[in-house]
Amino acid sequence: MTDDRTATMIPGSSVEQAASDVPKRRNCLRCKSSFKSEWSGERICAKCKVAKSWRLNEPLKRRQSETSRREQALKKPQTQKH
Repeated sequence: MTDDRTATMIPGSSVEQAASDVPKRRNCLRCKSSFKSEWSGERICAKCKVAKSWRLNEPLKRRQSETSRREQALKKPQTQKH
């Protein structure tokens, strides 16, 4: 039996759930959108999980605006501080 502070009973079940495993809103580690996570280890949203790129383990493509800003930053001459 576990301490009340570390676990709760799942409603309608005889199974205990760790306190850290309560459903809450998290940001997807892949697309950064907010989603309802059912447990503490769920960090990728359903939209990303059904994507072909996720199943094939391909990197997420950057949006054009992000790529352009990064390229522009790399092209700028760096000024030296004295």
